[in-house]
Amino acid sequence: MKAMQALEENYLADKELIYSQPDNGCYRKLLLHKGRLLGAVVVGEWAELDRLQTAVVNNKRLSLWQAIRFRRTGQLWRTRKVKPVSDWPESSIVCQCAGITRGELSKAYENGYKTIEGLAVQTGAANTCLSCRPLIAQLINHDSDISNTNPIQKILLLAALLVFLLGFSGLILAPLPYSQSTLNGWSLDQLWLDSFNKQVSGFSLLSVMLFGALLSLRKRWPRFSMGNFRSWRIVHSTLGFLAIILVMLHTGIHPGEKLNFLLVSCFVLASVLGGASAAISA
Repeated sequence: MKAMQALEENYLADKELIYSQPDNGCYRKLLLHKGRLLGAVVVGEWAELDRLQTAVVNNKRLSLWQAIRFRRTGQLWRTRKVKPVSDWPESSIVCQCAGITRGELSKAYENGYKTIEGLAVQTGAANTCLSCRPLIAQLINHDSDISNTNPIQKILLLAALLVFLLGFSGLILAPLPYSQSTLNGWSLDQLWLDSFNKQVSGFSLLSVMLFGALLSLRKRWPRFSMGNFRSWRIVHSTLGFLAIILVMLHTGIHPGEKLNFLLVSCFVLASVLGGASAAISA
C-alpha cells in the first residue's frame, strides 16, 4: 500500500507532466495541482483535445494510471473512435477562449444562426485565437474560411513591425536635442516643453490607452462583439503605433528620472514585446 502511495505521489504530485516527440512535431504538457488539471500546453494534433479542454475547465483529477499512460503514450484516455463535434456532450467546450460549449453553439444554430460568423456574434465563440473555427465548421457542416486571412495578416504584420521598430528605436535612440536659442521662432522641442502641446499629447496618449483597454471587453462582454476579431487586432496594433508616437512627442525621447523613467521604460518595453507578439501571431 505504501509503495502504491509513493508511486502515486511520484506521478501526481508533480506540477507538470510532459510528453514530447520532436520528430513528429508533438509536444504536450499538463499542469497539475495535487493531481488536478489546471491547464495544458499542446503543440500538434491531439484527438483527445475536446475531452482535455472539458477536464481542465472542470478541474478534473487524474488517476495514477492516466498519468502513467500519458507519460508513456501521450494519451490520457483509452483509445476511442473520434466523434464528430455534433456528437460531443452538450457540456463539452468547443471555444476554449470564451468557454463556449457545444450545447450553446447548437442552440444558437437552431435559433437561425447558420454561419460561423453568425455563431461568433451570437455566442462569442471563434473571436479570439480562431483555432475553434474548424470545429464550428464541422458542427454546422460548413467549410471554414480560416485560410482567407492573408490580406489581414499582412496588414497586421506591417502594423506589428512598425510598433516593434518604433518601440525598439525608443530604447536605443538618443534624446532629441533642445533648441540652442529662443530667438529662432518655433522649434521642435516646443512639442514636449510647451505646456499646451504637452497637455495635448498627454491627454491624447491617455485616450489611446483607454480605448486600447476597452478592446478587451470584446472578449468578455457580448455587447462589444461587433465586427471581426482579426480586424480588431489591426486596430489594437495601430493604437500601439499611435501610442509610441505620442510618447515620443510628449517626452522628446527624454525618459526623465526615477518614477518617470520607470514608467516610460515599462511602456516602451511593453510596446516592443507587444509588437513582437503581434508579428509572430500574424
